[in-house]
Amino acid sequence: MEAKIISRGTGRSAVAAAAYMSCSRIYNGYDGIQHDYTRKQGLIWQQVFLPDMAPAEWADREILWNAVEEAEKTKDSRLAREFVVALPIELGRDEWTALLTDFIQSNFVAEGMCADVCIHDTDKLHAVQPSMKRYEDIIKQFKVKIRERRGLLEEKKTVSALQVFRHRELAQKIANLTEDIEELKSEKALLLNQLNCADDHGIPEIKRRATSMENSLNKLDQQEKKYACELEAALAQYTELQQQAADMDALELDTACHAIRPAKECETIQRLQTTYGKKFDSRTLAQSQMDVAEMLDETAESVSIRQELQQLQGQQNRQSHVKERSQER
Repeated sequence: MEAKIISRGTGRSAVAAAAYMSCSRIYNGYDGIQHDYTRKQGLIWQQVFLPDMAPAEWADREILWNAVEEAEKTKDSRLAREFVVALPIELGRDEWTALLTDFIQSNFVAEGMCADVCIHDTDKLHAVQPSMKRYEDIIKQFKVKIRERRGLLEEKKTVSALQVFRHRELAQKIANLTEDIEELKSEKALLLNQLNCADDHGIPEIKRRATSMENSLNKLDQQEKKYACELEAALAQYTELQQQAADMDALELDTACHAIRPAKECETIQRLQTTYGKKFDSRTLAQSQMDVAEMLDETAESVSIRQELQQLQGQQNRQSHVKERSQER
């Protein structure tokens, strides 16, 4: 959870923040600016919570936040508190709303406060594998918007007070940029939390580790391609040998396979352990052995051989029984 103060001293307004959060269009009577964020996407749920003593008309967020703006007169007034919460992706929409409703009723409404709440289903809330590229993109956008906002503020200072419409146009652009910057700040804070960094100072170490992991993955990928080619060649050779062995005795062939295979399997396992080191997984090996057996159709073959052995054993038993009966006679 990230907590902020919405203050006029930082260039923000309660109306602009509410319009941005709810992806709606709200007019701010304090400065005459129309905040329109209806093109913004991602809103999946919104609700205004009121304590019992609040006027019923405050359920309309435009009326609510204009009442707040009207009540505060100074240029540096603190208008509201804003909380940005990362919701667990394991939960669904109904669970999110139930969780938030309980939290808001207990911590805000019960204390006599109004709360305007929205849930946004965005990529940043579902990032289970944060990357340095997302961080770098956020920083880049943040710097661009800061620069643009600074330029507009400087221009606003030079515009004559008589140019009312230009003043209002600049103020609206500045307000939009301010809300964009605040959202980027929240995205950055969320990403740093996912990367287990308290602040930007931990990013160089994260980059170093990410580079090391990428190099290791590339190496493993190359080795995987190499062994895939070797496997394909081995399967082709096996197919050729299988055709040559078609006329051979099945029992003799099975005996030869079982004599050769243990040493070859040990050699292969040693190569895998050497290549993957600590990443070697015996469970993956077992699954691979099952896959190979299926690819070689060994399951059906072993069943067939067992049947032949059983038939041969049965014949031997019958012959022995006949000899015993002959001796008895």
